[in-house]
Amino acid sequence: MFVFDCKEVYIGSANLTGAGIGMKAETTRNFEADILTDIPTIVEQAMC
Repeated sequence: MFVFDCKEVYIGSANLTGAGIGMKAETTRNFEADILTDIPTIVEQAMC
């Protein structure tokens, strides 16, 4: 989870690897579940 300037939050399952963020070949990518939002209530909950 990453919070940007207390205004946006990224929540996801991706590992910070080439495969995790889709930078490897088509056959070696991981499928991840992620959300990037600026909805204030979600951002606030993420910062607690």
